[in-house]
Amino acid sequence: MSNLFQLPCPWCDAKIEISLRQAGQTLSCTGCEKDVEAPKLGEIKKLPPSESSESSASNGRRASSRGAGGKGATSTTRNGLFTAGLALAVILGGAGLGLHMYARSLHTPVDIQEQVELTREEIHSLKPDQIYGLATAMTKNEELGEFSEPPFLKDNIQGSILTWIAWGLYALGGLGLLMLLGSFFVR
Repeated sequence: MSNLFQLPCPWCDAKIEISLRQAGQTLSCTGCEKDVEAPKLGEIKKLPPSESSESSASNGRRASSRGAGGKGATSTTRNGLFTAGLALAVILGGAGLGLHMYARSLHTPVDIQEQVELTREEIHSLKPDQIYGLATAMTKNEELGEFSEPPFLKDNIQGSILTWIAWGLYALGGLGLLMLLGSFFVR
């Protein structure tokens, strides 16, 4: 028994050659270029069998499948979405995780009260002539002088910036997951 059957086109009465695997799909008639809905599997078996695949191919009457719903999406699109989504999720999500862990290692907890007390002790340890020398130097230059950023503050700022970048990478990894999940809904 042949697996190919002849489906008459409802628009131009051309004989469209279909297989059992095309049941329920939207086909394109090469005679009139209109969409034709293939019948269910049980109904296809009731159609007359195709004479031969050679005569149908020479007449150009073989139907091209356009997937369920006629959207024209192929398995290549689905595979591409899945692969790209998986790559984005793994690579960018992993990079975000690594960067986030590094940023957390830079973070130094700061006790503000302790820092204020250390600064007070440093000021109280200065002799009056040292304080006068600092005040005179600032007045002459009319500026406070070079600011020396404490290492813990610099690391915390850098860690905060890297954390925001890591969250951006997480978001792109999430986009990859959405692409991966979306590939299951493409027909």
